[in-house]
Amino acid sequence: MKIKSQAIWFTQDILDYLKDLGDNNNSKWFTANRERYEKSVNEPMKALAAELIPRMQEIDPEITMQPHEALFKMGRDTRLSYDKSPYKTHVGMLISRQGAKQNTHPGLYVQIAAKGFGVASGFHALEPSECMAIRRFLAAHPAEFLAQLNAKEFHQYFLAVRGEAGKILPPEFRDAAEKQPLIYNKQFYYWAEHRSERVLSGDLPEFIMEHMRACRPMNEFLAQAFK
Repeated sequence: MKIKSQAIWFTQDILDYLKDLGDNNNSKWFTANRERYEKSVNEPMKALAAELIPRMQEIDPEITMQPHEALFKMGRDTRLSYDKSPYKTHVGMLISRQGAKQNTHPGLYVQIAAKGFGVASGFHALEPSECMAIRRFLAAHPAEFLAQLNAKEFHQYFLAVRGEAGKILPPEFRDAAEKQPLIYNKQFYYWAEHRSERVLSGDLPEFIMEHMRACRPMNEFLAQAFK
């Protein structure tokens, strides 16, 4: 499928806006700058999502979401946080079969902030039973997992598998975790960080999809844990 691209997806103002929001994180400023948010942030993000969704459907045909469904809201849930700032200072989108509940079908996450631009995939929001399934799979396939970690293309973009590590493991995993500490993880995701100015380039969709092609073998390998 040949997909049209455009010369520029974002202008410098998306980065300036996010910096200004960080300096003025309150509802009065946000409301006063609503038009700027729509023009420089929200509408370009939807346009980028519309470009990326068909590309992601080539990897996972069961993705059916619309562009606006991929975008995360700017408002923060402050109920359990010491930080009561009402808005995030970054924008993000998630394109996946399960929407925000990516779980056993990893998707594409893109995040833009004033000081950085990230592309991620993998297994982030796992239920305890799903985490146990991946741990069990890794314990049974240590050599294959190591080969995926050391794969040239994966390492070029992501370097490592990330995630919060648990402090205590069930006895069945302890011997395997001595050799592969990532079995302690409760999440198994990969994150590539770039300079924020990279989002101003016209080849942004293809650059993002290079990351997905690089981590696709790892995604498919780990997804075997759920079969």
